[in-house]
Amino acid sequence: MTTRLELEEKWKGILAARGRIAPDYGGFSSSALPGAVRRFLGGRTADSFAGRLLSSRQGERVLLVVLDGLGYNALRRAGRRLPFLAGCTEDGDLLPVTTVFPSTTSAALTTLHSGKLPGEHGLMEWYLYIQEIEMLLESLPFSPLLPSDRERFDREERSPRMLYDGRTIYSKLSADGIRSAVLQPQATARSIFTKLITRGADTGGYDSLPSALAMLEDMMAGGRHGFIHFYYPGIDTAGHIYGPSSAEYMEEMRKMDAFLASLSASAARHRTSIVMTSDHGQVDVRPDELFMLNDLEGFDGKLAKDSYGPVQPYGSSRDVILKAGEDPQDFAGWLRDRLGGRADVFMSGELASEGLFGSSISARARSRMGDIWILPHGAGNVWYRHYAGERFRFLGVHGGMTGEEMIVPLLIR
Repeated sequence: MTTRLELEEKWKGILAARGRIAPDYGGFSSSALPGAVRRFLGGRTADSFAGRLLSSRQGERVLLVVLDGLGYNALRRAGRRLPFLAGCTEDGDLLPVTTVFPSTTSAALTTLHSGKLPGEHGLMEWYLYIQEIEMLLESLPFSPLLPSDRERFDREERSPRMLYDGRTIYSKLSADGIRSAVLQPQATARSIFTKLITRGADTGGYDSLPSALAMLEDMMAGGRHGFIHFYYPGIDTAGHIYGPSSAEYMEEMRKMDAFLASLSASAARHRTSIVMTSDHGQVDVRPDELFMLNDLEGFDGKLAKDSYGPVQPYGSSRDVILKAGEDPQDFAGWLRDRLGGRADVFMSGELASEGLFGSSISARARSRMGDIWILPHGAGNVWYRHYAGERFRFLGVHGGMTGEEMIVPLLIR
């Protein structure tokens, strides 16, 4: 069995050689978890490293804990300030694995809920251009990015199923005769995204960590659910607002370390295997150093146009997606000349051919991948002002391919 130290060396070597970490689909990636859980609960032979780890445990059910924004490197730097997770690391129960690309909540959570990679499900970013309605959306809230599009969006009454309309891990488990539950904060427990991506599960919301712990204990004790998915966004929120090197981010990690210690003790009493992972880590950035593509003279003229004008950039400041006008290759070269050492510029086909989105690309995903991707170097930030007054305040961001963003913890015990 591959050890934590071997994986740490693996990722260091790849980062030194290539300058970026690609998702290790088919290997050491959190994307293997939905399939591993289903096979474990169905009594079938493990077909992935996650499945083999899970099969070595004796639980009768699985509790998946997803801590949004918790990077493996940040966890390791915290060391003994996180006593429970430090102990799990030393015991070999906690490993560094890759998340999906792009390293975003939209992409990773959809994979964890569906078992599909970003190239299949197509929900790869928070800001997406939806070709069917010719509009930039904030994807998970299913809301237009541009204030000027609000009236048209409301008038046309579009179905959120255009975001995702496939099966979920819960509907698959239900077909296997296994009942599932999903527990999230009250604020998102009944959101559009939650309804789409948790079909087949019993869903609920919690208003505090003590209430969440009590609810999870009741679920495990009740024995009705073979699979329970618990989601906590507080670490990610602290990282965005204060930065992942902040005291506030550290405090959120400490809070969850204590929570996991209590949850682990309860799980052991109720013969439940705990799996903990994250969707991505974060990098520290400075909003005042944000490079705006609007400042490049002639930039808008090179963008593709729809019925309402140029298709503005989308994605995020760590993975900018562009739809090009007449000559995508020429546009990419033009950007490389002007961005210099600030970022790498790729054709979307290059990234797809590397397998960064998975081996299969659906028509829906292809329409959202655009023509060009800008991936800033290091902790750089490249973005675009979509409308007057748009604010950029985040001190922690993600979406790129640094070790901070791509390497996440995987705990199975």
